[in-house]
Amino acid sequence: METKNLEAVKDLILEIDDDTPTKEQVQRMKELTGIDWSIKDLKRKCHGCSWDFHTLEETTYCMFHKKYPPGYCKTFVFWKYKPGIIADNNILTTHYDFDNSHSTQYASAKDHALWHKYQLGRERSDDLETLPLWDIIKSIRERYSNWYEPNPESNKYKVFCFVFSQQENYWVDTSFSIMQYGRYINSQEESQMLEFRCHNMRDDQIKPIFECMADFQSSLHWQEVENWW
Repeated sequence: METKNLEAVKDLILEIDDDTPTKEQVQRMKELTGIDWSIKDLKRKCHGCSWDFHTLEETTYCMFHKKYPPGYCKTFVFWKYKPGIIADNNILTTHYDFDNSHSTQYASAKDHALWHKYQLGRERSDDLETLPLWDIIKSIRERYSNWYEPNPESNKYKVFCFVFSQQENYWVDTSFSIMQYGRYINSQEESQMLEFRCHNMRDDQIKPIFECMADFQSSLHWQEVENWW
């Protein structure tokens, strides 16, 4: 049933997405997956599948198994303070320890507060350098030449996604997305922070990101790890 109805379930998830599923959609999902979904549970599982932590493929797996496949998301945020700006003593400023000794969330107090201001769209800081976004993207593309971009159109909104071309199973999402945060100065947008959200990537697959950002003297200031089972 799973293999046979895979594409139909994907289409139905996208049809529901952020809306409350109708009784007809719930019945259709039940017929496709053999699971007696409620309207509430189906809405919760399908919500935001096109942009949230769980991808369409992971949500599709969940429709057949009532749980997400094993996976994780590691988020890294880079920026560069201007010369003379005193930053907190953050041990993650220049590198990431690939030994799983880090906590789920890690940043200095100053970096933590600054990052959340940008996330919430609040006042921007004068303490940060402008990052050469398109030069960084060019370098990332060169380092990940065997990965593909599923939606190049999103680039004009400065949202980028790279997917590994050799997934192990249909529900394995080995990919990363890049989002930029900045401010407008005289009607010109400055990129001041870059967020890399890495799905199911091995350490050796993540390292080129750090090498790239080191080339542009941009340091790691925030990281977060989310696991789901």
